[in-house]
Amino acid sequence: MILSIIVYTLVGVMLFYFGWHYNQRFALPTEHHTVKEFMLSWEIIASFVLFSLITGLRYHTGWDHECYIQDYVQYQNEGTLYRPDFEPGFRLVETIFAKLGFHYSVFFGFLGLVNIFFIYIALRKNREVIPWVGPLIMVGPYFLHLVNSLRQGIVECIFVALILLVNNRRYLLFLLCALLLVSIHKVALLIIPVILLAKYLSKFENNKHLFVAYFVCFIIGQFPVLISWTINGFSDVLALLGYHKYVRLFNTNPLYAFHRCSFGVISISLIVTHLFLIYYYPKLREYYNGNKFFTICSTLTLIYVCYFVLVMNTSFYFKRPYELLLPFIVIASAFLMVYLLKTKRFAQLAVFCTVNFSVAAITVFKVAYFGMADSTDFYHFIPL
Repeated sequence: MILSIIVYTLVGVMLFYFGWHYNQRFALPTEHHTVKEFMLSWEIIASFVLFSLITGLRYHTGWDHECYIQDYVQYQNEGTLYRPDFEPGFRLVETIFAKLGFHYSVFFGFLGLVNIFFIYIALRKNREVIPWVGPLIMVGPYFLHLVNSLRQGIVECIFVALILLVNNRRYLLFLLCALLLVSIHKVALLIIPVILLAKYLSKFENNKHLFVAYFVCFIIGQFPVLISWTINGFSDVLALLGYHKYVRLFNTNPLYAFHRCSFGVISISLIVTHLFLIYYYPKLREYYNGNKFFTICSTLTLIYVCYFVLVMNTSFYFKRPYELLLPFIVIASAFLMVYLLKTKRFAQLAVFCTVNFSVAAITVFKVAYFGMADSTDFYHFIPL
């Protein structure tokens, strides 16, 4: 437990420092490095290296990690597959690393590099946000999500960078990239309809309407039978996204049935974060007026938080699709932290930071308290 908290916290602090130092080297708030200069900045390189190391050197952190290791090592040693159902794009990358003889830690480190690279490159022109994103990833809920949803996490992080294509009206390239991501995880099929929905909803700025929508979703979410009817009605659509086996398990296996979510400290922290983001949404729209990247990120965040409370009492596997938008709540939270700091709302910033930066620690404390010594939420280094 202590090791996990030290690792998550220390990496989060170091990512914050690298991002903060990078910002300090700019003379003007409007000054931007080119992509090449950004990539060659020692702080950005250090951030990439650190995150890659911490993702590559983990061992059985993330419930699928053991499965991915076994698949990689079995293919490397015997040429056979442990999991033949991986999408072809992911399988191609895995095969290249395995055939080159790399240790599995190098492969996982590369995937970690992909995660942070696309998030940071998308934030290049929003440099003030970068310091806050690092700790939000590590000590918020996102790092544990990334190591639990490996292939989907890759799609999520690349999706963040694809927003730049939308803002630059490079729609054909965006469409092509979104379709290519289906070869990593089928959840990428949702990218195009979600962007279309976000473009439509971005016109709404009244947070009163947003609060109403959020609480309506919350109330409906307390009656999951309504959602179970919907899932069975749209089982063919879910099959296209690769969730057909979960629909079957949902109807036949009690372990995959819906269950009521208990309201613990983490649930309350997440809901407080949602309410903060909804309350400050109009103020943020005004403060970041003209920032197209923020507009889409914040709109996708609102879709995420509403869907979160809508399905909070369902089966875990039917919550997976909305996690496609999870990096956007991380980014929107970072934008809000910058806003609260710049407008000297220090009390609100302290509360917001507390509820966000305590998620990983609370998660680790919780599994330790309940005696779950083999929990994949704990961080372990690979055995020597």
